[in-house]
Amino acid sequence: DLFSINYMHAGAPKQWYGAPASSATMIELLAAQCFPEQHARCREFLRHKTSLISPDTFADNGVFTSTVRQRPGEFVITFPRAYHFGFNFGINCAESTNFALPLWLPFGR
Repeated sequence: DLFSINYMHAGAPKQWYGAPASSATMIELLAAQCFPEQHARCREFLRHKTSLISPDTFADNGVFTSTVRQRPGEFVITFPRAYHFGFNFGINCAESTNFALPLWLPFGR
């Protein structure tokens, strides 16, 4: 679980929503309930980035989410264990990379 930085060069916006790392365990439990077949095949299926859970499902289960709409020229940074989901409003050109800060090193060892 690393930080990531995401930059949008051009094109249609991207809608992001995510939850704090303190909600990670609850999100994993909700995901297992929402997608039992995927969970049965792979307990880490959320890492495959093929599942989308509605923010309403999170809210109904007490999970706070934040939203942001990313446009060209903007960065979005995600934090370790802070699950995030999203979708594009059309074609765009964006790139991302994972990175670690010194405070992450004890967790990564």
